[in-house]
Amino acid sequence: MIVSIISLVVAVAALTSSLYIYIKHDKELKDQAKLINSYQIERNKKEEEESKKAIIEANAKDEGKGVRTIFIYNKGKCLAKNVQVELPENDSMYFLDQFPSMTDIRPQNSITGQIQLLVGHPNSLEIIFKWDDEYKTDNEDHQTIQL
Repeated sequence: MIVSIISLVVAVAALTSSLYIYIKHDKELKDQAKLINSYQIERNKKEEEESKKAIIEANAKDEGKGVRTIFIYNKGKCLAKNVQVELPENDSMYFLDQFPSMTDIRPQNSITGQIQLLVGHPNSLEIIFKWDDEYKTDNEDHQTIQL
């Protein structure tokens, strides 16, 4: 009789410890799943936000004899609408080819303009971009490029 009681106590203790370990492990797994889900939701929100943004940047290419081609391009994943390019007035630069005003730039595409540099031209040029995209209207950015 005592042997059966001891066997029963050992069996109940083993079952209780197994149940405790299972519940603890299950809670840890659920906590990890919640954390992973929150990271995935945050990542998806950021990706969706990025897919609605246009990123406008510029670059200059030396064409020789004082001529520079200015590339204005859209690095983003969304159409840049109503893009305006503002260049400073300067007596030592002559614009051979003006940028179109209020134009759209598709993702991974660009528009170009050319300038002729004269004696005493600056080494850099600050360009102001204004545009609209799906994420926000009235975006503005400044970039200084080396001539």
